[in-house]
Amino acid sequence: MTWAASGEDVREIFRRAVEKDERNYAVRDQYTFREESVVEFLDKDGRTKSVERQTKEVLFYDGTQLERLVAKDGKPLSERQAQKEKERIDREIAKMKRESPSARAKRRGESAAALKEETEGRRQVMEAFDLTLKGEQVVAGRPCWLIHGKPRVGYQPKGRRADQLKKFQGDACIDKATSDWMRLEMETT
Repeated sequence: MTWAASGEDVREIFRRAVEKDERNYAVRDQYTFREESVVEFLDKDGRTKSVERQTKEVLFYDGTQLERLVAKDGKPLSERQAQKEKERIDREIAKMKRESPSARAKRRGESAAALKEETEGRRQVMEAFDLTLKGEQVVAGRPCWLIHGKPRVGYQPKGRRADQLKKFQGDACIDKATSDWMRLEMETT
């Protein structure tokens, strides 16, 4: 068991973040947020060949997550590209508005099933990974715990996608005050 400087158990910090995430999902239809992703492509020696950065606006409509690209490689989209993204989202929403009751129920059921699977996956992380406190880090002006996770030797996955957990390791920055995920960096093992 690894203890944070304040005497808190790292698993407890992680558990609170998972629970906070689940509460956020319960009210997600009321919010829009931005998500930034950075993907580094490595050569055979582990050196960075190229980096792809994307910023997306994430919104929800009737229980379905929609993502609108707003920037690539740190640069806002051109007016033309931004308009195309807006039109794409507008078309998706219009399509949902025209759905038959059975199609809407099917889509909502698929969204609920995906959310349940994602929630279960987050819960399994605590079983699937050895978690250690690497230190503290400030992210977006917020003091965070920096927690490293690596696959636990002997972990037996539960669920059809859980075996994927054995293929990743990485770091999570969790806001000390709010238990929000501030940054997640993962790599394949």
